[in-house]
Amino acid sequence: MSNILELTELEDLFVPEDQDEFGIPGGWPDSLILLSLGGGKYAGVGATTTGPDPMEVMLIAVFPSEKEAELYEEIWDMTGDKVTKTFEEARQIAVSKDGLNGRTKVHGMGLQEQGNTVLIQWVR
Repeated sequence: MSNILELTELEDLFVPEDQDEFGIPGGWPDSLILLSLGGGKYAGVGATTTGPDPMEVMLIAVFPSEKEAELYEEIWDMTGDKVTKTFEEARQIAVSKDGLNGRTKVHGMGLQEQGNTVLIQWVR
């Protein structure tokens, strides 16, 4: 019996099962649509966590398609420029919204489908 790991076994040690080979968590598209409101601001969505100690959080709203972004605009009676970002680019935008210097603190990204948050990627 050999103690040498095959390459695929070694990769499994470093890529959690809920992520693809590029490190994107399961269920997330490779590219996302964000609604830019200008001045470095993006559309967001508030959410309340479940559990014994619920907490209100702010998420950057991200969309799997322009159609979903348009539905969001319609529901919330707002408009923005639709910009396409990779998962990591969108995540970095959320990370940059740290609440310092009077900015709103963003806790993550909320994937929107049919006007609902269906998946959250926490950044803090």
